[in-house]
Amino acid sequence: MIKAIVNYSLTLIIGILIGVTLITGLQGQDQERRMSTPGVTQTILLNTPLSEFPGKRVVMFIGNFEPGASTPKHRHYGTEFLFVLEGEGVIEQPGGTSHELKPGVAVFFEPQPGTNGFIHQAKNLSETDSMKTLVLLIYDSELGPAELVE
Repeated sequence: MIKAIVNYSLTLIIGILIGVTLITGLQGQDQERRMSTPGVTQTILLNTPLSEFPGKRVVMFIGNFEPGASTPKHRHYGTEFLFVLEGEGVIEQPGGTSHELKPGVAVFFEPQPGTNGFIHQAKNLSETDSMKTLVLLIYDSELGPAELVE
């Protein structure tokens, strides 16, 4: 029951964010940046401070994974919401935890209290089709959105 409520809430939040983004025409903030790994790009849709939560920022982006591409292992100190738009992949976390990604799947990750963020890696499992995700990341302005992990 709780899982269904969380999934419904995430889907609703992501739907509202997509709608607001489309209605505002992206407000000229559409910019693409390539990650350090070939085959992965991020198109930034929104990147702004959260006035209700001093010291926090939110970034929303489309993650595009070419066939077989993956992010490097990285850490977030904030909360990440991810919605799969197209393609199939997986998010892997240390300790063998993985989350299957396919169109319509919404997942979220947050650091557990007393931990140093959460580590993961996203992979496109297809060698022929791209994977596209919508990501919303809320993070501490001083720590930044992510850092690479060895």
